[in-house]
Amino acid sequence: MTNVATRDETKVVQAFWIPGCTSCLRMKEFLKKAGQPFTAINVEEHPEAQERLLGLGLSVPAVSLGDRIIPGLDLVGIAELIGFDYTPPTILPPEELAHRYRAVTDTVCSTLLEMSEDHLQWHTPDRDRSLAELSGHIGSIMRAFLAVYDAEEYDHDLEVPPVPLSTATELVALMEETQGLFDEWWRRFGFDDRLDRQVQTYWGVRSLHEVLERGVWQAVQHTRQLTYFVELQGVVPSRRLTLDELAGLPLPEGIHSGGEDV
Repeated sequence: MTNVATRDETKVVQAFWIPGCTSCLRMKEFLKKAGQPFTAINVEEHPEAQERLLGLGLSVPAVSLGDRIIPGLDLVGIAELIGFDYTPPTILPPEELAHRYRAVTDTVCSTLLEMSEDHLQWHTPDRDRSLAELSGHIGSIMRAFLAVYDAEEYDHDLEVPPVPLSTATELVALMEETQGLFDEWWRRFGFDDRLDRQVQTYWGVRSLHEVLERGVWQAVQHTRQLTYFVELQGVVPSRRLTLDELAGLPLPEGIHSGGEDV
């Protein structure tokens, strides 16, 4: 991997990313495992790259080769772009994904109640984001899935609370409310829906099953980060996600990346 484009850009794979982005981390890990050299472009440092993506209706993460750009969440598309033989793993059944999401809620709520106000306002080393903001993101991700189930177009803005939340009580309430909304959806619709209906997302047209998996693995990855960062501050979480609860999800291997360590 190189950091500065010095070759003909039509022949160089470019990976657009920002620090603290779990999907960016997974994308860069995928390129490295594929043995594909690439130029990593942090769009926070290169606004012209950000403008290029926005002009195409895209955002980070993304991978380009010549005039072709693939959303970074689309590993199948990236594999095709770079000529890598890749078969995506089978997506876990919806009922198992629902079980994993419940594990996220239980883990985050118990961890929040073990944190002090100072812990919640501590900013993570991979990006300028407090643990309260990270927790609010975890508590909101599934709301975007619930909304796209009805609206058929993914609203990325729903992945964060409409107003900042700063206390453990507020954040636990958010987590529990989202879990309640998800449980109600599952009781009414999800339990017997094959989730094969196609919807529009910012990483392409995807089945609801794929969107649910994305919401779950994203929440799981951020929960891994939360418990990891809390432990860095001397708090030993009473609950962590188990290996069984991680198994079968398309997670990055790393916990976080604040720089070019992947």
